[in-house]
Amino acid sequence: MSRENVEVVRRASGRDMATTFFDSVDPEVEFDVSSSPGPLAGVYRGHADVREFFRKWMGSWEDYELEVEELIDAGDSVVMVGWERGRGKGSGIRVENRVVSVWTFRNGKAIRIKRFSERAEALEAVGLRE
Repeated sequence: MSRENVEVVRRASGRDMATTFFDSVDPEVEFDVSSSPGPLAGVYRGHADVREFFRKWMGSWEDYELEVEELIDAGDSVVMVGWERGRGKGSGIRVENRVVSVWTFRNGKAIRIKRFSERAEALEAVGLRE
């Protein structure tokens, strides 16, 4: 199912993310952004908790986009590498950050999404090397 998992991440991270993300993740998903800077860093569990995270996260942006650059098939996991870009609400400052995450799947749904600071860390987490 690994090819299917790659396609799930592609859809869930694309332009229609708001409508496809929660269809792609298990109701008990663990969303780990503890390596992220800022006050929202932490681990969120379940759709309601993750929705609240996204509500706060998206509320801090005037505009926001996630561009997927690379999806790496790692069996039951997919490494996603991309860029998030946006303009801060209130400050108007443009921001561009590298985004690296590992999506772990069971039965066609993501059960865990963990953000990493570096691509090499994410690859190591799934047993791959650069």
